[in-house]
Amino acid sequence: DLRLSAGNLNVRPGIKGSKTITAHAGDVSVNVGDPAQYGDVTAGVTIGDLDAAAFNAEKGGLARSLHQSGPGKYTLNLHVAVGNLRLVSANSPSTKK
Repeated sequence: DLRLSAGNLNVRPGIKGSKTITAHAGDVSVNVGDPAQYGDVTAGVTIGDLDAAAFNAEKGGLARSLHQSGPGKYTLNLHVAVGNLRLVSANSPSTKK
């Protein structure tokens, strides 16, 4: 579990297991590695953009959220109050620039 009051956070690939991240203000970017390793995925942004290319979803504006179930054993629970949330993987389109 990680709680961030303000600032930017970049979670690189290689950090395996379940993740719970809450940020009050700032941008959070998480490289999830292989998206298939996650079972329950919950991600939300109150004000800002949600770019979940790793899970084929992109949403902007107010109160954006993603709820998805997959085959994996890990959980992913992320929330940003004000800012942007990016979920990428090695194969997601937003990382191929």
